[in-house]
Amino acid sequence: NAAWGTAFWSQAYGAFDQVGVPAAMPTYPNPGQLLDFDRFSSDALLECYLAEKEILRELSPDVPITTNFMGFLKGIDYWSWAPHVDFVSDDCYPDPADPDSAPFGALARDLMRSLGGGAPWILMEQSPSAVNWRAVNAPQSPGMHRLHSLQAVARGADGIMQFQWRAGRAGAESFHAGMLPHGGEDTRVFRETVQLGEELASLADVRGTRCDARVAMIMDWDSWWALEQEARPASLDYVRVLAGWYRELWSRNVLVDLVRPTSDLSSYAAVLAPATFWTGIGTGVGA
Repeated sequence: NAAWGTAFWSQAYGAFDQVGVPAAMPTYPNPGQLLDFDRFSSDALLECYLAEKEILRELSPDVPITTNFMGFLKGIDYWSWAPHVDFVSDDCYPDPADPDSAPFGALARDLMRSLGGGAPWILMEQSPSAVNWRAVNAPQSPGMHRLHSLQAVARGADGIMQFQWRAGRAGAESFHAGMLPHGGEDTRVFRETVQLGEELASLADVRGTRCDARVAMIMDWDSWWALEQEARPASLDYVRVLAGWYRELWSRNVLVDLVRPTSDLSSYAAVLAPATFWTGIGTGVGA
């Protein structure tokens, strides 16, 4: 009750078994309870992953284990997940119609590298052209798939993978591009895919190298969750705020590490903390 400030609006609990999931109420739910429910939800999903990981580790002890992160996914605190994967992997689908797809893609790449402490990571999924789930699914223009792939390599990726091999003939993702399109091998997408594979093979010398960033920017899921609640000073998009600051650094060719509020920052020449909200680090929302 003290951590959540439940005395306000008479929201106090007399026992833990009275606490349920956040539900509809006459006005704003308790901010501390909402934040802890977001933490709980991320931890519950992590518990499921760890149970699966334990089985795989027993049956295939020599095979590395990971799970694909999905860029900036609000519901999962990647900082708490990252120590439990043998290497970080990501699904990244920049929108070809978005003029900010290049800086936003770079931001996602830097996050993946940072989650692994600078270790090489893998781009597990990307589309060689259009996807099927946006309001408007623009195809990638010639050379754009190569650019996105090399951007990942330049920001620490050791593996560049695609989704999917052959465009589906049926099902919900039949309009999602494949390396082998419906038109077969005599298509621009297939030719560019083959060329990309050859180019990536020629870059073997950079495999395992690390990126040295002198600037850090705090990226904090607690802040994200807390600042996008209903009871807030203004409507804001936390990731959009980060991207706005990041875009200025990207335009100046400044490499950025993403860090937690509790990270050791002594090695950085500058640290940015946009929209960082003190949440008490496990004790409820603070000022």
